[in-house]
Amino acid sequence: MKKLLTVLTLLIAAAAGVFFSVDIEPETDHLQLLAGDVLAEYPPCRATFFGRDIHDRLAVTDNIDYYHAGEYSIDYSFRFIPPLRKTVHVPVTVLDVDSPVISMPEGSVYFIRTHDEFVLPEFTIEDSYDASEDITVEVLGEVDIDTAGEYKLQIKACDVSGNCSVKSVAVEVGEMREEDFLPANFHLYNYDTGHVILGINEEYISDEEYSQIWLVGDSNYLNLAKEGGYPADRVIGRFALSPNSADLPVTYNNEQTDKTLLELLADLQPRCILMDIGLTQSGAGNPIQLKKQYGQLIREIREVTPDTIIYVSSLFPVSAAENEVHVSQAQVNKTNYYLLKLCEEEGLSMFDVPSYLYGEDGCADMEFFRADGYHLAGMYYDLFTDHIRSYLKVEGVK
Repeated sequence: MKKLLTVLTLLIAAAAGVFFSVDIEPETDHLQLLAGDVLAEYPPCRATFFGRDIHDRLAVTDNIDYYHAGEYSIDYSFRFIPPLRKTVHVPVTVLDVDSPVISMPEGSVYFIRTHDEFVLPEFTIEDSYDASEDITVEVLGEVDIDTAGEYKLQIKACDVSGNCSVKSVAVEVGEMREEDFLPANFHLYNYDTGHVILGINEEYISDEEYSQIWLVGDSNYLNLAKEGGYPADRVIGRFALSPNSADLPVTYNNEQTDKTLLELLADLQPRCILMDIGLTQSGAGNPIQLKKQYGQLIREIREVTPDTIIYVSSLFPVSAAENEVHVSQAQVNKTNYYLLKLCEEEGLSMFDVPSYLYGEDGCADMEFFRADGYHLAGMYYDLFTDHIRSYLKVEGVK
């Protein structure tokens, strides 16, 4: 028995000597990966046995789930004989840094009528790695359906790793519902309580009066100047001109200038301007903000050219199908509604674009528009400018 114990002791000592003679040193002591990133190869590892290089005899394994955040490891192992193995672990942390994505219907303002039941607009939440049932959702803020006004809500979504995203939505409680802006339901003149929309003139304005009308607008007006639909020396514009881009240089008389809209108007002092701006900005879905910015621009124009008569045009309709400006007719309707209210507040008259430009579906009648779905076709320039001449007034208008 004593001999057996001696032999076992010697074997254990030999095994320990062999074990401690194996030196395994990974070049990385901790590895961090972003969820979804897969290792092309394992980090290098130095390994010696009694000073002899054995790195090519190492077995390398891992338990990494690349698509779920967590703590894992890469194992570098050297086996002497079947029962004996030496393993070094390299910790691996898989990080999820992607926040959930909250998707909602177009626009950042939702409309309900006073006293109507408020139901939060439908939204979806997607996360790159966590299941929907693992996402926590919280709605912050309140809406008083009995008091007209604008209310701010926030939808907050957080995943398992603590990545959060927030989606803001404004709720406007008043006379309009979201459905009221749908193309088939919306007619601007139904909301003209201040009677600011221009009616047809009893008499055609004279050539002299017509010559005093300047157009200020986006690409639709620039096209009129460029293609001969309107005198170029009475058109000021910029592609995608909106209140939030009015501080950029504009085009005048078909030439790019180095002056902003306000600077050019201060120089020219036109008798009368018709403004058609904001189509692209309406795609952002916040007509209330657009109205505020438009109003500020109107006041700035009045400061630099106080004797100029200002008319605000409703926006042109857009096609029901996808258009190149990526704006829906419902968004255009919302903007036109708030432009109408702006005119009421600022004491301005509004020029409503011709009704024949609308189809039965409440969107652009594509007979009158180019294939892009929002630019007026050149063959109808004369018809459109005749409409301007039939409705705008110059003399005696304040």
